[in-house]
Amino acid sequence: MLIALPFPEMALALANRGIEAATGNEPRATQGEGQDIVRKVPPTGQDPAGYLDPATFAVYRDWFADRGLVCRKVDVHQALDQSFVDYANAVLGAYPPAVQPRRPN
Repeated sequence: MLIALPFPEMALALANRGIEAATGNEPRATQGEGQDIVRKVPPTGQDPAGYLDPATFAVYRDWFADRGLVCRKVDVHQALDQSFVDYANAVLGAYPPAVQPRRPN
């Protein structure tokens, strides 16, 4: 079951075991981690340059469609526009990988 919660309520719901998982953002994720409420998920293998993998996008699309949360499955290549990422990378330059990336405990 999907439940829409405001970000401030997610940590409380996790602490009370009202929900099993949540997708949040900073700084609340780090604050929750410091309070031993949140355990961050290890890196997901996302492209640090910002590109979305069409095959992964298709998995997400199928998940939503299989649960009736979208009315139809769209063509991934029509729905996925990477031009903004192309532009951002042209302006900002290539992503410099960390020599020794920080890993979650």
